Amino acid sequence: MYIIDIDKCYQCKKCADVAPGLFTLIEEGIREIVCRKCRKPNCVEACPEDALETVDGKLKRYTMKCVSCKQCSYACPVGANPSMVLNYRTFPSHINIEKVIKICRKNAVSKEEKIPEDAVKINEIYAVRAAEWK
Repeated sequence: MYIIDIDKCYQCKKCADVAPGLFTLIEEGIREIVCRKCRKPNCVEACPEDALETVDGKLKRYTMKCVSCKQCSYACPVGANPSMVLNYRTFPSHINIEKVIKICRKNAVSKEEKIPEDAVKINEIYAVRAAEWK
C-alpha cells in the first residue's frame, strides 16, 4: 500500500511531469478526507456544466464535462474542491510511484505494509493522509 501525505505533497508539483496521475489521486483523497457529504451540496448546485454529482454518498467529478471554472471550489464551505487540483483534464491513476518516491524531496509518498490509522484508503493500491485538511 502506498501512502500519499497530502499535507507534504499539495502544491509542490515537482513530480508532475513524471506522474501527472498523482494529482488525480490527490483530488480523490482530498474529497475522501474533507468532504462532509452535504445533503444538498453547494458545489454540485454551483457547477454550470453539471460536472459534479453525488454517487453512493461520494462526490464525483466528470472530467469530460468540467471546464475548470472553479465555481465548485468557491461554493464549498469546507474546501473539498481545492482549485489547485481542478484541472480541466485528469490522468489515470496508473503512475510510476516508485519513481515518484525517488524524486520526491518531501517524502510525501511512502510504501507501507498496512494502512496507518491516520490514513484513508482510496483504492486497492493507494491511501492518503492529511492532518491539516481534517
